[in-house]
Amino acid sequence: ASREQTTGGLSRGASGRQISDDIARVILGKKISPEVRRRMADQGFRGDLFNEFEKVARQELITVGKKTMNVRSYADMVSRTQLREAHKVGTVVRLQQNNIDHVQISRHKQAHADECTPYAGRVYYIGALPKDPLGFPSLKTLPNGGVPFHPNCKHVLMPYVVAFQGEKKTASALEDAKALPKRFYGKSSSEVRDLVKELGDKELKQVAPQGYDDIVDEEAA
Repeated sequence: ASREQTTGGLSRGASGRQISDDIARVILGKKISPEVRRRMADQGFRGDLFNEFEKVARQELITVGKKTMNVRSYADMVSRTQLREAHKVGTVVRLQQNNIDHVQISRHKQAHADECTPYAGRVYYIGALPKDPLGFPSLKTLPNGGVPFHPNCKHVLMPYVVAFQGEKKTASALEDAKALPKRFYGKSSSEVRDLVKELGDKELKQVAPQGYDDIVDEEAA
C-alpha cells in the first residue's frame, strides 16, 4: 500500500524529495500538521497511512494484515521490499535497452509452497510488443508485475537471452511456461497464495515442476 500510494503521488506530479520530506516531518515531529496532511492527501495518500507514519514516529507496534510488528521491523521490511521493487524496474529497463526481451525468475529452497512457487524458475517476456512472438507469457501478468511477490521476497529477475540458450532449451522453457494454468495470471499475490493452498501434492507438482523439488516439508524445516 505504501509503494502504491508513493507511486500514485509521483504520478500526480509530486517530487520524490517532497514526498520524502513530508514523511520525515511526520516521523520527526511525531504527528502530522494540517499543512502536510493536506499536501499528502492531494498526492493520493490515504488517512490511514498518516496514522501508520505517526505510529512509526512513536515507536509503537502496528498491525499489518494479520501480523502485529514492531515499527522498526516493519520499516526494515518495507525498505527491503521497495529496494527489490526498484531493482526489478531497473533490471527490466536495462535489459530492454540492450534488446533482451526475456527474464527468468530465480529459484531457491522454500519451507512451503507460496505465491512465489508457480513462477519460480520460469521465463517471461518483457519486450515492447503486446505479445511475445515466441509465446512466453508477459511479466506484467504476474502479481505485482513480477518480483517481489510479497514482503521480504527473495526472488530476483535474471536475464534470459534466447540466442544463448539454443532451440532445445528455449523450447523446454516455453513448454514449462505453458504448463502453468491460466488462472494463475492476472491475479494479486494474496489470490495466488489462496490458489496454492488449495493444491494437493500432485497438482502442485504439475503447477511447479521445476520448483517442486526445492520445496522442503514445512515441519522438517
